[in-house]
Amino acid sequence: MIIGAYTYDDGANTNEGRAFVYYGSAAGLSASPNSTPDDANQSFASFGVSVASAGDVNGDGYSDVIIGAYFYDDGGNIDEGRAFVYYGSAAGLSASPNSTPDDANQPGAFFGVSVASAGDINGDGYSDVIIGANQYNDGANTAEGRAFVYNGSAAGLSASPNSILDDADQAGAFFGISVASAGDINGDGYSDVIVGAYGYDDGANTAEGRAFVYHGSAAGLSASPNSTPDDADQFNAQFGISVASAGDVNGDGYSDVIIGAFTYDDGANTDEGRAFVYHGSVAGLSDSPNSTPDDADQFNAQFGISVASAGDVNGDGYSDVIIGAWAYDDGANTDEGRAFVYNGSSGGLSATPSGAPDDADQAGALFGVSVASAGDVNGDGYSDVIIGAWEYDEGANTIEGRAFVYHGSATGLSPTPNSTRDDADQTDAALGGV
Repeated sequence: MIIGAYTYDDGANTNEGRAFVYYGSAAGLSASPNSTPDDANQSFASFGVSVASAGDVNGDGYSDVIIGAYFYDDGGNIDEGRAFVYYGSAAGLSASPNSTPDDANQPGAFFGVSVASAGDINGDGYSDVIIGANQYNDGANTAEGRAFVYNGSAAGLSASPNSILDDADQAGAFFGISVASAGDINGDGYSDVIVGAYGYDDGANTAEGRAFVYHGSAAGLSASPNSTPDDADQFNAQFGISVASAGDVNGDGYSDVIIGAFTYDDGANTDEGRAFVYHGSVAGLSDSPNSTPDDADQFNAQFGISVASAGDVNGDGYSDVIIGAWAYDDGANTDEGRAFVYNGSSGGLSATPSGAPDDADQAGALFGVSVASAGDVNGDGYSDVIIGAWEYDEGANTIEGRAFVYHGSATGLSPTPNSTRDDADQTDAALGGV
């Protein structure tokens, strides 16, 4: 498991950022981090603003990781951004990065604001990665945004991007604010990707948001999007703030996707938020959402700020999903935050959440700012999840941040966290933001 702390101070480097890697075992996660990469070596780089598994980019049988630093200054390009890829091995992560892509080549591009494995988009047996730069200026389109895809090989990641995506064609779209593998939504054996553009204007609906799905093939990603879901149909819904593969929630053999719209208004509940799930098929994504969970039922909960596959937490053979609502008020704890888990089935996602963890127990913790599958950290055959609370106060360490891990079982997620990680041990580290 990897956790980012993007405002961590490393000696003289204020807000350099750091990431913390924990190994799984039969007993669960290691009690302390096994690796703490922090190779930005620059103040205000925000290393760790995004973290993800990179899959196995060099095909050596070990998983690799990717970490974004969106405020990294590259020469005269202030805040261009950079990503750092570390290879796994029998001894653990490499001590220094094996690859540091930074191909935005533009000041203020925010390259690395989002990073993810792209799966294997060209079917060569090596994992690929995708990196977002949501403030990239494309000609006259200021902050249109762009995403960059790098293919893996026996030698590691390609030295330059193999595909550059920028199909928002609109100023202020912020294309690339979120990027993810979409799994294989059309079942052709190649991984697909999804990119969010939460500032996209759809007609009169300013900042409705849109997502863009690209199919993989032997030649790589499609040159233009194969699907562009935008079903919020509402002004300022910010659909696409978060995107992810949902796994296969209905067990039909095709991957599904989930998209968050964290400022969606549900009746009188302004900015309650909503998530949209689309099923895959041989023809690609469904034309309209198959499920639209919105169970925060609270003004300004911002449900959908984060979305992810939860794996299969109850072992029934169907993928489950997890959705964060970082501004959820729990009693007197304003903005404590909450996460909601929905189980898959042959009919799709459950109509109501099967679990709603909220164990920060602290006002302003923003529990749910990030959610993800943790894989199976204890090897019991059930998927586990991790939830971040980046403004959690740990004693005197205000906004140190904390992450909460819940184990899966035949009955679903554990009702209380099985482990909590807060090893930043520093004020304003914001651990758990990603």
